[in-house]
Amino acid sequence: MRLILLIFVCAAAVLPVWANPVETFFATKAQALNDRAAMEGLISAMSERRLVLLGEATHGTREFYTVRDRISRQLIEKHGFSFIAVEGDWTALLPLDRYVRHLPGAPASAREALLAIDRWPLWMWANEEMVDLGEWLRAFNKDRMPEDRVGIHGIDVYGLWRSMRAVIEFYQEHFPEYADSVREYYSRLQPFEGNNSAYVRHLFQLHPSARQGVEQVVEKLQQRHRSAAGAQRSQLFTAKQHAKVVRSAEQHLRYNIMEGPHSWNARARHFADTTFRLLDYYGEGSRGIVWAHNTHVGDARATSMGVTGEVNIGQIVRQQIGPEHVFILGFGTGTGQVLAASNWESEVRTMTIPNPPQGTLEGLLMALGEATDCGCFTVIAQWCHGFNCHIVPSEFCIILSMITRQFRAIQTGSALRCLHLFAANDATSPAAFRTYAAVSAAMTL
Repeated sequence: MRLILLIFVCAAAVLPVWANPVETFFATKAQALNDRAAMEGLISAMSERRLVLLGEATHGTREFYTVRDRISRQLIEKHGFSFIAVEGDWTALLPLDRYVRHLPGAPASAREALLAIDRWPLWMWANEEMVDLGEWLRAFNKDRMPEDRVGIHGIDVYGLWRSMRAVIEFYQEHFPEYADSVREYYSRLQPFEGNNSAYVRHLFQLHPSARQGVEQVVEKLQQRHRSAAGAQRSQLFTAKQHAKVVRSAEQHLRYNIMEGPHSWNARARHFADTTFRLLDYYGEGSRGIVWAHNTHVGDARATSMGVTGEVNIGQIVRQQIGPEHVFILGFGTGTGQVLAASNWESEVRTMTIPNPPQGTLEGLLMALGEATDCGCFTVIAQWCHGFNCHIVPSEFCIILSMITRQFRAIQTGSALRCLHLFAANDATSPAAFRTYAAVSAAMTL
């Protein structure tokens, strides 16, 4: 498999004259990314950032996992990155984190840790690629001091019920005199345990929400965490994060009865807030790597998501710590196969990715690879801050504004359909990605 790196530097204020500007650009700026110098250049560009966000266009493509793994290992081993945060449940990833950091109560292997995941879509994290990463992280951490070990964590909201049980169990074990109070705080949520839809229907019928109770639990744990020290402080951090999963998940469900982007945004803000909490947890100078779908990591302001008021972690972290401290790498694919399902919680199967339409970035990159006998991946450095069409021909910006096809884990029929075409809103929008990678022929996990 050969990779291609394309780098574009916006330096000239004069419009170049190209007979076919887009194709000329790609043809003249390409390098094979599996060339050592090209890969080192990409890693070097990421190495000084506080956060590196690595995307994916599907949740079932092997190459996305293997390349993110390759990049992450180099950032950790050579540049001292502190943790990996993934689009998975906090509770589901805890066994793997315990294993890789050699913590008490850890399972016997990365495989055992990942086989404990029981929420759909199982293949998203319980796969061989993650087993390999888990075993590498454990070996890397073996001779490091506990405070210097690299962790892996889930930043999503979908582990509501397990996190609620974890908070109650924490109180039962460590502060049993307060356990009944916590159960009372969760009393408006517990009757719906395991059934998100039932809670949403309950709210739709104008019954009281659990909002006040779940917020009280977070506040109580935050107070304890602030005054704790040593091992208890670490235990309280985990319990506090469980409580914040419950709070964010309840909000995510409660906003389902409202029109607009509110439910999506509650989840997006939880992604970002959890990532910032992990930066604090790992201490001064810590840096993190985030694995999530392109729709989460690609700055929403540069896409059609921004028109509807949707935000995502890519936008939030750029706004909060500055774009100069964030590197975003998006991924796309031309053709091939992917693991997906036709309905939520239905059986996973192998599906065919349709050929990219003319005018999409994947289509252009796939054609370039075929014409030059280059292999699967192509990476593009940021094309002019804000798609500045006064610097490059407008046709180039228009094509780039149609760039990426994004796919769901849920699909209809045997062939995938697009979830999003990322589109720049105007010439002042920030670029969605710092770089973008497209695989010409994808393989399933």
